[in-house]
Amino acid sequence: MANEDQFGGSDAKFDKLAVQILEEVTSNEATWNIDPVVIAVGQGFLDIWTKKYAITKKKTKSSEVDRENTAKARVNLTKWLRKFVKTNIYENDLMDDAAISSTGLKPHKTTKTKIGKPATVPSIEMLAGNPPNVKSYYHQPPDAAGVKKSGKPAGVARVETAIFICMPLPPDDKGVIKFATPPAKPDNYGRFDSGTRTPMILEFDPELSGLYFYSCSCWVTATGIKGDWSAPQKFRIP
Repeated sequence: MANEDQFGGSDAKFDKLAVQILEEVTSNEATWNIDPVVIAVGQGFLDIWTKKYAITKKKTKSSEVDRENTAKARVNLTKWLRKFVKTNIYENDLMDDAAISSTGLKPHKTTKTKIGKPATVPSIEMLAGNPPNVKSYYHQPPDAAGVKKSGKPAGVARVETAIFICMPLPPDDKGVIKFATPPAKPDNYGRFDSGTRTPMILEFDPELSGLYFYSCSCWVTATGIKGDWSAPQKFRIP
């Protein structure tokens, strides 16, 4: 582990790291084989910290008692985080350097684990969000080796989604309007969104509501190695 105290520094820095750790281990608890009961305990400490910190962030409206309560909440959360990180992250054989980095922590290994091209493609489910946006839920295929729950596979830092919007074409000589069809290769779709957490929110301009779009997704490692694209899916913009 790095010599620098990763849980030191300002309250804002500490808050960002604590939230990221809990979000990532919650999303990948099955992939990394982390007991959800243990995570729930940490989430309880985080919830207390979040409430206390929200008060003291407004310095002009917080009292000395508020600041003392915030400091105590940070001590309690830090104590839990140190033990949890040591046992469930740094000593976890299912987590490589990329997985550790995704939690916001610094990898402690002296040699880097070589991560090749992702072996699977994401399974994607899209649901209408607040118009005109779409929620894109991604996870490992259900038959992937060692996978029991949704989340990114080990070594993967993010998911990338290629998007092609079926825009209306100029009317033909009979006045019939057809719509553009996607290229054969997703690399030529033209728009690419990426994210580290599911669901990804695919944002569209309101004037595109009612049109259809095609999307394909692939895993991307921390070093930028892309896996294969998933099969194209068609979905209507709300």
